[in-house]
Amino acid sequence: MYFVVPSALSGIEQVTSAKLLGVIFKYNLSFNEHAAAILKCCSQRAYILKLLCDQGISQIHFDTVFHALIMSKSHYALRACGGYLTQTQKGMIKGFLRRMYKYHFISECFEIDVIMDNTDKNILNVIFPSPLFASFTPSCKKQSTCSLSQGP
Repeated sequence: MYFVVPSALSGIEQVTSAKLLGVIFKYNLSFNEHAAAILKCCSQRAYILKLLCDQGISQIHFDTVFHALIMSKSHYALRACGGYLTQTQKGMIKGFLRRMYKYHFISECFEIDVIMDNTDKNILNVIFPSPLFASFTPSCKKQSTCSLSQGP
């Protein structure tokens, strides 16, 4: 795909990407930078979780902290950019979630495709809350557990 960059205006810097409301948008609607930034931030937050684990926090509280620190970050803007994620990016996210499960940071392993389906279902329920529209919305899948033996 070919993108024509408009002529520069004096005093205004042209950029190829911009961070708006916490989401990194590129000129070609690629979310590579955004996905990499999210994974980097989540990895840094995983270190905080390791420190909490060393302090002896219970698994129930640990799950709550995991959802607050990591899942909330990964879910933010998923409705907007989730459809633009490549299989490689999904694999990286899946691998990160598997590592969190392997290290016992979470009690169940989440699948990125199921998370995306559920966020789509949740937004449809907000837009169409009436039971009349229930037949038009996809059924919500239960978040399945993943196998640690599979590759990313």
